Amino acid sequence: MKPVAVLMIMSLWGCGGSSAQPDGATGGDAATGCGTMSCAAAQVCVRTVVQGGACVFPEDGGACPAGYSPGTGVCCVRDPGFACAARPDGCGASLTCACAASVLCAANQTCSMPSAGEITCTSPPVPAGN
Repeated sequence: MKPVAVLMIMSLWGCGGSSAQPDGATGGDAATGCGTMSCAAAQVCVRTVVQGGACVFPEDGGACPAGYSPGTGVCCVRDPGFACAARPDGCGASLTCACAASVLCAANQTCSMPSAGEITCTSPPVPAGN
């Protein structure tokens, strides 16, 4: 494998694709990768995703505007938001949507668990034009 390919794979490893530490790192003082930051061992990575809305086309030169990334098809998609939050007390040793969603996600969001140290809160699709 060429060095560039290895670098690309390593840069995609982690919560959100740009952390140097893999998701769900565990252990005494281990941090969890979260976007471009790391969350402390007592924290969880909260990824916020907004779906839908108007089709945002790439700008001249083919690049998506700031805050958007290439999606499938011709539209750019909104970039997710990342934040570190205190691990909910009710979760104990295992983080699950059942114990964390009501604390970390808004009432209209759905919860998923891409890894042991990350929770994803997804907003319902936004109607086109909003």
